[in-house]
Amino acid sequence: DAASHNGVDDARELRERAGFAPARDRYKIFILDEAHMVTPQGFNALLKIVEEPPEHVMFIFATTEPDKVIGTIRSRTH
Repeated sequence: DAASHNGVDDARELRERAGFAPARDRYKIFILDEAHMVTPQGFNALLKIVEEPPEHVMFIFATTEPDKVIGTIRSRTH
């Protein structure tokens, strides 16, 4: 839930967890619900891994306010 886990420390933890391959499944999927609540610093901490994710990682950004997601993230997602 990005509304309550929206800071740079949370983003760094997600980045660290994304580095490990899944134990049994093909993909590790991270869903950022209410992504518009992530702070700009949090988005910046996620930028590199969203831009070049490991083969086993997928990100889903769910939001009702896409205009509040920073442009550098919006331009790398669809």
